[in-house]
Amino acid sequence: MVTLAVRNMAINMTILLVLAFIVGLQLGVHNSIHVGGVTGSTNMAWHFSADTVHEAEKRHEKMYHGGGGGAGGGAGVIDIDKEHIQKVDQQQQPPPPDTKPVDPPPRRSKPPPPPPPPPPPPPPQPAATTPLAPPQPLQEPPKPQQPAPTEMKEYLETSEKFSLVVLACNRPDYLKQTLDSLLDVDGVRKEDIIVVQDGNDASVIQVVQDYGLNIVHNNMKGNLRGRDGAAKIATHYKFAISNGFAFNPRSPAIIIIEDDFLFSPDFLQYFESNSPVLDEDPTTFIMSAWNDNGLAVHVSDKQKIHRTNYFPGLGWLMPRKLWEQELEKKWPKTHWDHWMRDPKQHKGRDCIHPEVPRDYHIGVKGTFMDDFHHNTYFKDIGYNRDVGFQWSGNEWQNAVHAKYDEDIVAKIKGGQELVSLAQLESERDQVFVIYINVKIGLPSQPFKKIGQYFSIWHEIERGNYDGLHQFGWKNGNYIIIVNEAEAGTTFKNLKTGGKVWRPEEF
Repeated sequence: MVTLAVRNMAINMTILLVLAFIVGLQLGVHNSIHVGGVTGSTNMAWHFSADTVHEAEKRHEKMYHGGGGGAGGGAGVIDIDKEHIQKVDQQQQPPPPDTKPVDPPPRRSKPPPPPPPPPPPPPPQPAATTPLAPPQPLQEPPKPQQPAPTEMKEYLETSEKFSLVVLACNRPDYLKQTLDSLLDVDGVRKEDIIVVQDGNDASVIQVVQDYGLNIVHNNMKGNLRGRDGAAKIATHYKFAISNGFAFNPRSPAIIIIEDDFLFSPDFLQYFESNSPVLDEDPTTFIMSAWNDNGLAVHVSDKQKIHRTNYFPGLGWLMPRKLWEQELEKKWPKTHWDHWMRDPKQHKGRDCIHPEVPRDYHIGVKGTFMDDFHHNTYFKDIGYNRDVGFQWSGNEWQNAVHAKYDEDIVAKIKGGQELVSLAQLESERDQVFVIYINVKIGLPSQPFKKIGQYFSIWHEIERGNYDGLHQFGWKNGNYIIIVNEAEAGTTFKNLKTGGKVWRPEEF
């Protein structure tokens, strides 16, 4: 009996030891899985311990459930173990002594907000996390990198010059006179001149090389007469203007010259001093150094600047923005100058020109020039030759639209309406207002007699401004012709009821 009792006691103790061993293994499995879940890492040693426990559980089920291992029996053991494990976990058991302590898990009660798309890159170094200094004003880049200024005055204040584009073809003698005169103009520098040649006439190339100037060639087929000549000139002008702006990408304008001109000493200064009017007054189109009605008998005031609806050409300034934004893309294939006079191009904007011209045309023979026209309208042009004359820089303000009209109104109000041609001979230093009624667009004959009498262009459009022509006359008198058929109400309404002259009366 004693032996049997001892045997039963030994069996019971063995069972208790096995149970204790199994519970201890399950606690170890739970701790390993729990720690791995917190730290987000997996340790191979703990995986091995979990597999060992799984095998022990199978043996445990086999021992106590007769090898059934069914879903109900296995689940019952696991449920009991989980309840026990949760109690142990709440006591925050320390990790096994053979493992390294792990960092505490991050707080999950307030998850960080999701990064905005796209997420900003992490700072490369701790210094990037320091507060940024207030933004500093942008420094002006070096001068060669500056964009082309949009205002003439701003550009000229940098002491830079407008590019001078000289159109040439096959007349070396004329070109030499033109370059001699141009290089005598105050402020003109060789580096600002570019000669654009139509063709490769060797004698013209030699002249340009003798002066040490830049030259570019435009090789086109065709002759310089008739319709083909007009087409060649239009094509060459576009080529020259494009190359002129490319020659100095910073210049807000270029001055276009032909190879048969002489120049006033202040030719360049005229453009530099008065070009701001093109920026300040949106009713302006281009500037010209020429006055179509600038015969010596008609002009005297060197500081006076006028406006005209009719493009004069003949030494003129083309603004870059006008070329690039409007004219370049639709440049005509022929008769470019008449095209510039089309309202579709000038859009009602006026051309600026001096009363006293700043250049002189010497070409008697050309594509559209002959002796008669040269002797009638060009030979006696009274261009300025006064080397001592200087522009103040403020004259352009009198050419701004409102101020210009205001001055004309004052002249008309202060003048007298002409009632007899004899007054022009007998009186001195008077302003005479002559009213006519001639429709622009008709053949030039109705106005031709008036033009011949006063030695102005027989074409009524030339020199016209809002239906007016104004010019100096003999005995210090000043003439203002008001065409009632075309004049604006500002000028037409000033008439006091006097005579309306018919062209045949002159």
